[in-house]
Amino acid sequence: MKGFRINFLGDKATIDFEGASEGFWPTVQNTTVSVGQKKKEDVIYPDKGSDLQPGEKVSAIGRLESDIRLSAYDISVFTKKNDTDYNKHKLRKYQLSIGGLGDNGILKLAVQAESQTGEKITTTI
Repeated sequence: MKGFRINFLGDKATIDFEGASEGFWPTVQNTTVSVGQKKKEDVIYPDKGSDLQPGEKVSAIGRLESDIRLSAYDISVFTKKNDTDYNKHKLRKYQLSIGGLGDNGILKLAVQAESQTGEKITTTI
């Protein structure tokens, strides 16, 4: 699979039209973007997305960690169910956890993903 690269920098994400995203990266990138999408906003795939709401106040860090992990699980199930046969970099495992706070006070997420062929990607967004 090959696609545009999305650069997650600070509180913004930009599309890099000159840098390609190849191999397992597009699968991880698409899965990560889906976590930030609100459920029922996609007309074709209404079960795509998560219940995480950016900008919402957090009452308990433990509850947030649980919500993040559950959203990662839900979106990984969606990704696996809707992946195409021609993708040679299918998702086997996808996990999110709290990765700290950025300089701007926005929560960072730690992403851990593994493909069915053993490729691993670990990053923080």
